[in-house]
Amino acid sequence: MQKTFVCIWFKYFKTDRLLIRQPDLKDRPLVLIRKEHGKMLISAANEQVLKQGVQHNTSLADARAIIPGLLSFDDLPEKATTWLKALAVYCNRFCPSVSLSGTDTLFLDVTGCTHLWGGDAPYLQAIRQCFAAIGYQLRLSMADTMGAAWALTRYGKDDLIVPPHRQMDAMLLLPPAALQLEAALLARLDKLGLKTICQLLQLPRSALLRRFGQVLLDRIDACSGQRMESWEPVFPPVKYQERLASLEPILTRTGVEMALQNLLEKITAQLKRDGMGIRQAVFTGFKTGHEPVQIEVGTQLAVQDPRRVFRLFEIKLEALSVEPGIDSFLLDIPRTDPVKEKQEKIWQGSAERNCEELAELIDRISNKFGAHRISRFLPDEHHWPERAYQKTNPLFGGEQVQWPSMDRPVVLLSVPEEIQVSVPVPDYPPLLFRHKGQVHEIIQADGPERIEQEWWLQEGLSRDYYIVEDKNGQRYWLFRSGNYASGSKPSWFLHGYFG
Repeated sequence: MQKTFVCIWFKYFKTDRLLIRQPDLKDRPLVLIRKEHGKMLISAANEQVLKQGVQHNTSLADARAIIPGLLSFDDLPEKATTWLKALAVYCNRFCPSVSLSGTDTLFLDVTGCTHLWGGDAPYLQAIRQCFAAIGYQLRLSMADTMGAAWALTRYGKDDLIVPPHRQMDAMLLLPPAALQLEAALLARLDKLGLKTICQLLQLPRSALLRRFGQVLLDRIDACSGQRMESWEPVFPPVKYQERLASLEPILTRTGVEMALQNLLEKITAQLKRDGMGIRQAVFTGFKTGHEPVQIEVGTQLAVQDPRRVFRLFEIKLEALSVEPGIDSFLLDIPRTDPVKEKQEKIWQGSAERNCEELAELIDRISNKFGAHRISRFLPDEHHWPERAYQKTNPLFGGEQVQWPSMDRPVVLLSVPEEIQVSVPVPDYPPLLFRHKGQVHEIIQADGPERIEQEWWLQEGLSRDYYIVEDKNGQRYWLFRSGNYASGSKPSWFLHGYFG
């Protein structure tokens, strides 16, 4: 498929951004300055300043002599790329792949996208309106190559759409600077009277190579499409992605739900053809002049049913603000898994239907309250009880692992709590213990169960565990750290509660 690119040049990028943040400065002449060799030089200026003849790299003092009352602000060149990336995120509403160029230009790979807006011209108009609503002035061009789009954006007409394979015809009358050549080479071309690209193309390639080097030919080939230019997208490519543009801004939840259902049906149809299912889905709504809104859901199993994924999104739609109106939608599927004809069983003796029902229940709970609310644990290779488990996938894994058959409390404290005890004879269970100011008189006890320290960790003493019951019928898990034979007084701890 023939590629198509749109170049967006934010002609007054830094000053426009300043005016967006401080709208009271509108219609005032202002510049951004940088310090170089002890002089304050202009690094960016708004339209009012440039129209009065002040150019970049002019000293601030000279500029103020021309424009009294000129406002100046410190430039922050290190922030320019960050700001431009933020606009690239905004452009994700128009196409899946966006690339940066310099500190004031974006390239959009719009191949196969413009029909969603009714054609090339309405597509460019939509881009212009969106950025104008924010406060940016820009120039736009569409062409088959990045080089041609860049050249026509800076030296051609506004919103120029070049027909397929006609990019060099559109560039014939442009100056050689449109080829993005170095200043020294441009000076040589000017000295020889080569004022347009048309004049260059009339010369034999061998003569151009001999007189000006390979760089000039490479730039001509890049603009014509004979040489591929590197493309570094801001966002990683997503294989499964669907877009939906609205003729009028959507202001109701019903409208958002209809858009989401439409996108889910389209994307699940693709997934079914590829034998894949959704594990993660991201739904984004774009608003003209405002930050996009976004919600995300995840699933335990690969899902192809659009109704099931919609129910997960439905939980979060209340949090999605539609004001002042969403005019386009994007559904990304960043994570997928193959769907087997028969899903694997989970745990011991579970049927496939139970697996799917449990997975749907877990999905609904985790997407509503957070995935951290659901935990499943399996035994781990540690001696001490607070380390003898590991967190695992809520559905799969560890089917052959068995918990030890020893008595263990229903509630295990992650950190044992120290208690005071009364022990009649060493190595006997206590007669009573005090915990948080309350005295518990023990009427029954079972133990001890010796749990040694882990030699590969080499920390802590051996433990002797007792299951004890107080006179109120409550059962506790206590342990003594160390023993009396060492000559020191061992410490006692409460580690858990039985049901």
